[in-house]
Amino acid sequence: MAEFRAQYDDIRALAADVAALSVDDAGHSEPVRALYRLQFPILCDPKAEVVKEWGLFKSEEKGGISQSAVFVIDSGLRVLLASLDTTLSRVRADGVVAYLRAAAAGQTAAPPERRLVIPTLKELSDTAFPALKLAFFPPPKR
Repeated sequence: MAEFRAQYDDIRALAADVAALSVDDAGHSEPVRALYRLQFPILCDPKAEVVKEWGLFKSEEKGGISQSAVFVIDSGLRVLLASLDTTLSRVRADGVVAYLRAAAAGQTAAPPERRLVIPTLKELSDTAFPALKLAFFPPPKR
């Protein structure tokens, strides 16, 4: 999500938007959004209805989580791009920006490739350290 935060202005400049989807409730998602300084919303699906419908529910992990995925959906609600990602291989935000730029220019946009995730030190500091903070100081239960 931090990577999409860094590309957020470029995505918005291409008349697109970003939203995250989580099976957590707002009491858990909002502190995550604030901690990572995300400009976009985290949509909450605590009953996992949407993630199950979209085939993203992973019941075997932590009592049920949403699989990491990237979708580009047009204004007619057609899915133009769907990438079901893994922890180690995912579509990067810069690939989504390139895809959107090509589409905006009227070119046939090739779907961005999934790439091996090898975080830089900055990405580690932007993601791992806040995650550790949440692990040791979780938001209060509501």
